[in-house]
Amino acid sequence: MVGGSEAGVTLAMTMGYALVVPGIYLVRFAITWDNRWWVLGNLIVALLMQLVLCIGGVKAYMGLPRLPRTDMKGLAGPAYGFFLIALFLWGYSPVPGYISYNEYSAMKHLYASGVTLFGETTQHGNLYPEAVSSLAPNSSRACTVELKLPPNGYVFEYHGTPPSSTFQECTRFQGFTMTARPVKFGKTGIRSLYISQNLMIHFTFENRPALATDPVDSTVILEHRPQ
Repeated sequence: MVGGSEAGVTLAMTMGYALVVPGIYLVRFAITWDNRWWVLGNLIVALLMQLVLCIGGVKAYMGLPRLPRTDMKGLAGPAYGFFLIALFLWGYSPVPGYISYNEYSAMKHLYASGVTLFGETTQHGNLYPEAVSSLAPNSSRACTVELKLPPNGYVFEYHGTPPSSTFQECTRFQGFTMTARPVKFGKTGIRSLYISQNLMIHFTFENRPALATDPVDSTVILEHRPQ
């Protein structure tokens, strides 16, 4: 009977400690991303309940008579707790899913647009257009490149970079820059993005346009790398 009580108390302690770590992460997540007081309040109450369970389990365990152990059963509870923590951390993201999706969609659009623009240069003297149709159409369709409509959550801008020259009666440039900024910084995205003719995507966590001197995110580029 004592062995059953000890196993039950050990399991309670394990579950208590295993859920404290996810509780702390979720409270921090709610403070950062969720302004609803009742969500944060419920998470804090649940976290405090887990701490009470842990303390109660320790006190109950210390009051139980000790039994000699001849196997590894005593490690089953802690191992299960570590497994739950590892499983939570593996699936946990400090950023809401919709923000991650917006950023990934923006990066894919930037890269696909860069590839399209690069392909167009082969027909126009290796020069880039003055404007693109999905952002700021030129007065002449012959001088504009058609791009796919940009995804939601970000605002995109395109600019040709000098020097420029006239080719086929159109003003064209030797390079380009294209930027993407969240529609509402901190709500629809937490990174600003930048791409140029070298097709490298740069990013910044600051609320400003990204620059060529900012760090590079190679996620989308590696996805399109030849196998």
